[in-house]
Amino acid sequence: MKKFYYIPLLGILLGACSSEVPEVIDDDNEEEFVTPIEKERVFKEREDIVLSEMEKSISSLQNDFSFKLFKEYENSLGKKRMQKNFILSPLSVHQCMSMLANGLGDESVSDIVKVLLPESCNIVELNAYNKHLIDALSDVDNLSDITIANSLWTNTGYSVGKDFTNAVREAYYAETGSADLFSDEGRLKVNGWINEKTGGLIPELFITPPMVSALLANALYFKATWSEKFRVTDGVFRNENGQRAETDFITHTTYYKLYKSDSFKVLSISYGNWAFRMNIILPEQNIPQESFELTSKEWERASSGLKLSRVEAWLPKFKVEENANIFEILKNMGLHKMFSGKNLSKISSDFMDFNAVLHSAVLKVDENGSEGGAATATGWVSSSGEGTTPSKPELFKADRPFMFILDEVSTGTILFMGKINNL
Repeated sequence: MKKFYYIPLLGILLGACSSEVPEVIDDDNEEEFVTPIEKERVFKEREDIVLSEMEKSISSLQNDFSFKLFKEYENSLGKKRMQKNFILSPLSVHQCMSMLANGLGDESVSDIVKVLLPESCNIVELNAYNKHLIDALSDVDNLSDITIANSLWTNTGYSVGKDFTNAVREAYYAETGSADLFSDEGRLKVNGWINEKTGGLIPELFITPPMVSALLANALYFKATWSEKFRVTDGVFRNENGQRAETDFITHTTYYKLYKSDSFKVLSISYGNWAFRMNIILPEQNIPQESFELTSKEWERASSGLKLSRVEAWLPKFKVEENANIFEILKNMGLHKMFSGKNLSKISSDFMDFNAVLHSAVLKVDENGSEGGAATATGWVSSSGEGTTPSKPELFKADRPFMFILDEVSTGTILFMGKINNL
């Protein structure tokens, strides 16, 4: 039985706007609301997604963004950070912030330099990079499905700037539509779109009407299985508090990519045709959990230093989920002007009061694969490697707290990252 992971992302809730009304999604056109089509399961050798030098610089900064977001969120948990499991979807948040960046006036663009854009890049190049990423990720693995869908909803009678609308249409393939976002009818329309695009994983993101003038939504659907089968066995996980928890582990002995440093080691487990992977980062036993921190530079060294080794892998089955308001976290990362309505002149000439960035993510890992999802919302009011072949496989047993990163191999795009402290 195949397992899936869905990564549905809810994007941007916008405030009162003016200019032209975008084209309306035809409510009677069922083709606009379809689950991603099953691909023919014909094996295709993995090929790297080729990035230009400019795109490589944006991709590198995107990973910096991922780790800064992760660190800021973990720090925001305070004493709870070692008492709970948590997860974020950096790709979700980055996609939303990239789309919103198209609404900034030229004088405000400097706010996102070094957060979303290298100094030598501009918004046009950021959009081109994201368009390339959307296209390439969906085609990199015939054994896995990944589809990114975007939509721009405006409240009945409201409109947004033409340049902004065209940018998200062209670069992010955003569908456009109108609904009464102050009513249950509008809530059900948006929820229905999200539900369909995420394969039913998030049937009701909005429990009450959004109460906004416009809404940008981004949904990402991902479906895959492990490249090699696991079996299930009993085991014991040592929780962060020292207590022992009996739980199911998945285990397999084969050639995996492995990296070892003085303070941690990484096991990389592939999905499909090896284009996507789950990386388990396990601190050494002499490293206190509360002091362990992985930076983007350390991750870059570890990712490029993975070597093929014969490994007996043990990983606990787990499910982790998180719901949080990351508004202050993003401000701490340097996106102050991004959240000021007066700077979003390409969306509206009216002042818009920003109030939150909500983020939710969930991931389940078992012997077949993974199933997960994420949502982000903001709102305003008004290869192969070289290795040795040991006579005995090396044991990698994640039976104590660990970090995980689910990414695409060639670009390093991080879909999910989180920590498991207790089971």
